[in-house]
Amino acid sequence: MYSDIKSKNGDILSIAVDLQGPEKSRPYHEQAGAEFVTVVDEENSLARIFGYRAIPNGILVDEEGKLQFQQYGGFDIKKEETRGLVSAFMSDGQISKQSDTRFDGPASDHFERGLAHYHDGDIEQARSMWREGIA
Repeated sequence: MYSDIKSKNGDILSIAVDLQGPEKSRPYHEQAGAEFVTVVDEENSLARIFGYRAIPNGILVDEEGKLQFQQYGGFDIKKEETRGLVSAFMSDGQISKQSDTRFDGPASDHFERGLAHYHDGDIEQARSMWREGIA
């Protein structure tokens, strides 16, 4: 799919959320054989900016830098519907559906508290908070 996007002068920027830094997320990028760039958000900054509470997310931006589509949580390029949406966008800039699915709940609070413990060096407490948040 990436080669199709590149052939239409598009690109992909992947942003991994990994508090342990790029060393931990790099093997996943390499294992996937990804040809596009992946950067690492070590502080979960984008979640605070965009307000999402779950991943994976998909955001499509046109050549003028305008946001055309956003889906927070459940964006999966392996799904036929998602591939079709991206292909259509790359072909004619049209979006057949608009999604703005936001997830509310305690998971984000647990993540934030876990992040604070992680930065304080209390890895075990951070893991405990994260496990509790997804339970």
